[in-house]
Amino acid sequence: MQDAVAEYGVWLRARRGALGWSRAECARAAGVSVSTVRELEEGEGDPSLQEMLSVCEALGATLTLSALPLASVPQAHAWPQQDAEAVLRDAGPQEGAQFLLEQLRDVGAGSTPERLAFANTVLTRWPTTPLTYRPWSSARSAHAVMLEALALLGDEDLLGRFFEEQLHLAPLDDQDLLEQLVRAAKLTHSHSFERALGQVIEHAARGRLREALGVLEALTRPAFDEVEQMSRLRADFCAGLLLHMMELPRGAQSVDIHGMQCVLSALMHRDCAEAAPILIRMLTQRPDLCVPHAALTPALLALRERWGKRVFEEHSALGSVRDVHVAMLRERVMVEPQPPQDLRREFAGCGCEACELIAQFMQDPHAQRLVFPAAHELRRHLHRLLDDFDVTHHTIRAGTPHSLDIVKTQRTYTQRLHMYRAELDALNRLKK
Repeated sequence: MQDAVAEYGVWLRARRGALGWSRAECARAAGVSVSTVRELEEGEGDPSLQEMLSVCEALGATLTLSALPLASVPQAHAWPQQDAEAVLRDAGPQEGAQFLLEQLRDVGAGSTPERLAFANTVLTRWPTTPLTYRPWSSARSAHAVMLEALALLGDEDLLGRFFEEQLHLAPLDDQDLLEQLVRAAKLTHSHSFERALGQVIEHAARGRLREALGVLEALTRPAFDEVEQMSRLRADFCAGLLLHMMELPRGAQSVDIHGMQCVLSALMHRDCAEAAPILIRMLTQRPDLCVPHAALTPALLALRERWGKRVFEEHSALGSVRDVHVAMLRERVMVEPQPPQDLRREFAGCGCEACELIAQFMQDPHAQRLVFPAAHELRRHLHRLLDDFDVTHHTIRAGTPHSLDIVKTQRTYTQRLHMYRAELDALNRLKK
């Protein structure tokens, strides 16, 4: 068990670092103590399985049997021919896995302890860190054997978790791995794959939106067309992911150019075309999710450059998104923002004496600068208020007490003008 905990600690430290989380943030999200996170990372102490599961869930991962010791699995029935672990050790991962697969076929359904023992042996002793995919070079055929073995196990829970892990953590631009996933998906029931896709959607709310969009793009590749009921699974996943994105808290996440390209590429597929109205609703109701000039416009232009100008005519779903986007841009650039006529600025304070002084200054059409003495706590209060308004503000550290220096600016106008020009440029490029 200690070796598995040590490997888990290596993964935990790397995953936490990739997310930019401190140990305290990780502990708070998982509902455990900071010392527990430290002990897990350093392979110390005697952590409970529940603690390991809680930390995995907080980091958006799934703890599989690969992190459990072989002895923890029921061994009520021995293997009919040879010990699985000994086969893998003596024959090597590739030949050993092939032999074990033949054994699994021979025993057929077998007993639950036997199937669990086999799955646990393969996942525990395989040359890969728990929850992490590595390129296996010559051992990739052995990886394919393992996928086929898991499909033959008939354990929907185990296979669903395995699919979920691979869809999340494997680089789906790896053609070899993609082919292996497709092969395993064809060997099992569709609801295992469907459940794994559902988990991908759920994890998108935990900071893994980019990975979920990558899965969406991968599912539209021709390799998956041979999977049973793939048309329905693909359509449901596309619509479900977009609907889930609509429910994300405002300001929590946004779709970058790559993510938007994944969505638009999926809409080009006939199975996902019906999700276009959901994306259009997102454009109109949640501009914080897909900033038009920063994500949608570049993604549309990239598709046009790759497939030609007729791509919007040949794919009506894509064309409808482009048309709505162009109409929105045209409406937004009808009137160019104008600079303020004088130095009056908006301000809403708390009503204290200092805020009343600032309010009078902000309404003065001629005054541009205000300097007045203020104690430390008052300055902190005013700095927080002034961050949202068209002024610069800093402390002049001279005299007692120090003074607060406020200067009016045209920040809001400058931002609006920048946005106007970006959207006008986007409109012109899309109309070409």
